[in-house]
Amino acid sequence: MDDVRPDHDLNAEQEKWQGWIDGVCVDLDVPAELVDVAAIHDLSRRVAHGLARPLAPVSTFILGLALGLSLGEAGASAAPAGLSARLADRITGHI
Repeated sequence: MDDVRPDHDLNAEQEKWQGWIDGVCVDLDVPAELVDVAAIHDLSRRVAHGLARPLAPVSTFILGLALGLSLGEAGASAAPAGLSARLADRITGHI
């Protein structure tokens, strides 16, 4: 439950999200472990509140492009821990 919406079960929602994320990742041949939901949500929030709400999805798209370019041919096995969060911090450095 969250404090803002006491009837809201965030854990149950996150389980549903993970099922959706896993399915999309399988379909697109993307390693699900690269999907850092917390980093994506944090980036989106910081851009929406610090710059402009319509740029939140643009920022997450840029994050995806940067992540793909950073991984290059090496793929997910070469992804250092926290890469998404570090890239997100670089993006929000422009706010």
